[in-house]
Formats: sequence, C-alpha cells, structure tokens
Amino acid sequence: MVTLSDDARLPRPLLEVDDVSVVRGGSVVLENVSLSVQPSELLGVIGPNGAGKSTLLQAMAGLLPHSTGSVRFAGEPIEGWPRRRLARRLALVGQATGWSFALPIREVVALGRYPYQPWWGGESPVDRQAVQDALAWTNLTELAARPVTAVSGGEAQRVLLAQALAQIWQPGDSRSEPETPPVLLLDEPTAHLDLGYQVGFFSLWRQIQTRLRAAIVVVLHDLNLAGRFCDRLLLLSQGHVVDWGRPEQVLQREQLERVYGTPLWVGHIVENHPGDPGAVGQASPQRSAGIPVVLPAPPGACHGRV
Repeated sequence: MVTLSDDARLPRPLLEVDDVSVVRGGSVVLENVSLSVQPSELLGVIGPNGAGKSTLLQAMAGLLPHSTGSVRFAGEPIEGWPRRRLARRLALVGQATGWSFALPIREVVALGRYPYQPWWGGESPVDRQAVQDALAWTNLTELAARPVTAVSGGEAQRVLLAQALAQIWQPGDSRSEPETPPVLLLDEPTAHLDLGYQVGFFSLWRQIQTRLRAAIVVVLHDLNLAGRFCDRLLLLSQGHVVDWGRPEQVLQREQLERVYGTPLWVGHIVENHPGDPGAVGQASPQRSAGIPVVLPAPPGACHGRV
C-alpha cells in the first residue's frame, strides 16, 4: 500500500493523466482532468452519476480519444504502446451488463489470456494455470462449468474480475518488482456484491498490489468503502476534478454536500489497537483523523458531525 505521508518519496507514477478533456456527442464530459497513480496504490474515483467517472477510466485505458492533454503509461504515451503488449499490463473491467452467449465461466475467464497466445490460438500450461488461479481468487472454481448466462449479477461481476486477473497475471512469477507493474481499472466492481464479497475484493486487490506492485483505479459509489480502503480519492463532478487526496481530506461535509446536493453527516472512526477489539485506539499516522464515515442526514436535521 502506498504511504502518502511524504509525496516526495513516492515512486514514479505508473499511469499519468495530464490536462485531459473528452468530448462525446458534442458535449464536454471531461475537462482538464489531471491525476497520477503510483505502483501499489489503490485510487478511488468517486462522484455523482454523470460526473464522468466511467469516461475517465476509458480514457486512462487509451480507448477514448481526448481533445486535449495526454495519458502516459510507464512514462510513454499510451497511444504508442502496442495493443497486445499493453493488454498484458493494463486491464479494464466494465460493469456487467449481461451475456449474449452461454459459454462456461471457465472459457469466459480464459479469454483474458488472448494477449499471450499466438494467432493460431491454443492454451499453454501457463495460460491454464493463470485461469485456474483467477477462478480460485474470485471464488468461482466450483462454478467454472456453469454457463455464464446462468449467474447472478454479483457472480457476473466476479467473472469479469477473474478475466482481468487472468489477463495481467503470470503464474509462478516470483519477481518482486516486474519490469512494468500492471494496472487494473475497475468500473463499479462492487455494485452487485454483498458486504462480505465487497470486503473480500478489497482484500484481494491488496494481495495483487503486494504480489505485483499493481496500481488499481476503482470507481465507487459507496463513500464509506472508498474512505476505508483507498489510499487516495479523486472526487469528480460534471467532468471536473473537485478534489484529490487522502480520504480524510476529500471526504469533507461541505464539499460533498455541494457535489451530491444533499445534507450529510461526516465523522471519523478511530481504529482500535491491533488485537484489542474493545479498546479505543489511535489513528495511524496516515489516517491522523481516523477513518471517514459519511451518512445521509435525516430530513430536517441540522448539519452535524457523527
């Protein structure tokens, strides 16, 4: 996990967005957006519907042309990366919207290995191991033979995540510092999951960060999950960056009320001492104010803090 107490010590950004604007259908959906994400960092993108969050992920993946600015991956313009090579290091997981073909889940996950295979196709032992590991990480092993059309919304999201993991993962890779760490771009991956799976996915992403120094950018609507697990947050509204920084800096009542247009209560929970669930602990140096908590204020209630 990236420590943000001293930005001067951060490694070189893995993915950089510099002054990017995107126009779609004659409308400006992103305007002058700049950000960077480091190896081993979990960056949360938050904001109301229509803020431009999904568009930002597509631009970061090099899938959308931008009218101004640039996107750089590992220091190079993303447009200059050969698509097959880029696909081995960067994966975009969109929102599950249904399936047209009743392929078994295992075959859908195996599609993530396409960038590694020769044009005539065929799985290698490494491909098979990658698919097996991806199914195991996402708790889909027992469902591998089930048609993907017969899964729930939450299971469908896990299938997409497993496919992305198979895409960026090299089984048996013991290098602590890959030449170019991978990037996962996740568009609302926890939207259809229950709380246990949501927390489980954040735990899984931390493992990926530890093993591969992966950078993860995740679009979230749950501000409390974002505040609890993300290293930094980017707050978007109407295509503009409102704020960018540590969760306790970004999740401020006044600006959240302005962006979301509703009264809120914002407070902080101080973490307990490890191994002492009943103790009142001290916040970590990186979370000096504690873990931010955002709640809707009851109708007619005065503004306040939890």
